[in-house]
Parts: sequence; structure tokens; C-alpha cells
Amino acid sequence: MFKKTLLTILLASAVVSSFAQAADQKTEQEKKNFDEHLVKPCEGKKSGDQVQVITPRGTTVMATCKMTALINIK
Repeated sequence: MFKKTLLTILLASAVVSSFAQAADQKTEQEKKNFDEHLVKPCEGKKSGDQVQVITPRGTTVMATCKMTALINIK
């Protein structure tokens, strides 16, 4: 009985740990995408400068540099 309980706890811990690791990887990828799409186009620019950014969907849009690029929606 004790071995079954211990095994169940170990398996549950492994499952929870793998979900947590997957979530951390997703968060890291989202941060990288944010930097690539919105931060890098404004590097070396000043606030108010216009830049072109490529959205995650592949569309090119005009944006205004602030702290990051802000997409101009008309």
C-alpha cells in the first residue's frame, strides 16, 4: 500500500514538474518574440520615430517608437 502511494505521489510530481517546465519555455519564447517584433525595431531610435514591424502573423505594419513600438491603427 505504501509503495503504491509513494509511486502515485512521485508520478504526480513528475507530471506537475513537466507542465511547469513547458510553461516556462512558452513564457521564454513569448518574451523572445516580443523583443524581436517590438523592441529591436526601435533600437537606436528616439521616441516618436516611425518604424516598420513585422507582426507574429507576418504582416508588415507601421509603428511609432515609444518604450516599445506601438502599432498605428487607423
